[in-house]
Amino acid sequence: MLVFALLATVMLAGCVGTRQGVSWPTIGIVELNGEQNIVVSYTDQVAIVNPENGSAVPLINPSTGEVRRDENGDARPLVINGHDSDNAQFYVNPIALNNETLLVADYHSRLLEIDTATASVNRVIPVEDHILADILVEDGVMYIPFQSVGISAMSMEDYEVLWTYTTDNNGVWAKPLIVDDLLIFTSLDHHMYAVKKATGEFVWRVDLEGGVTSTP
Repeated sequence: MLVFALLATVMLAGCVGTRQGVSWPTIGIVELNGEQNIVVSYTDQVAIVNPENGSAVPLINPSTGEVRRDENGDARPLVINGHDSDNAQFYVNPIALNNETLLVADYHSRLLEIDTATASVNRVIPVEDHILADILVEDGVMYIPFQSVGISAMSMEDYEVLWTYTTDNNGVWAKPLIVDDLLIFTSLDHHMYAVKKATGEFVWRVDLEGGVTSTP
């Protein structure tokens, strides 16, 4: 899988344009229509790649099941372009809500619902702060790490914020993890935290004597 991911990065660099500004790329897996695909998020684009051959996953017309094509007859790739959404920037892996919709975190304090049939935005959900790290999903709840303010739990059903835990001075730049009923995460404020995943209630913290930007 790592080989395919590296190949995908090289291929995408040549087929979907030059990265602009600061680059913070991430590679992950997203499941659509029962198939696992490589997803590459970097600055102004999110691209979906077939892991079997490295080709771009095409847009599919859901009513006919046929590949969508451009005026030259070429398959249109499933690429999310930030320039089409107020210059959105992408640094984290998207979440598949279902076969028709991806949820993509935009660095500009937004979550974007993306129609996978057209690669267009269906809905914009404002959030509290910038997002630089992957969102953790479990049992219908998203645990969202924020660049400056800490971490929030949000319902995937209606996007209601269930709770927010604020770190001392700096935010969370790494995906959290869950152990039993605890949400555990590191922060740039030099601490590792444990809070109750259901309520965000503080349980403990450990001074790591330095900022941490990786998952515990």
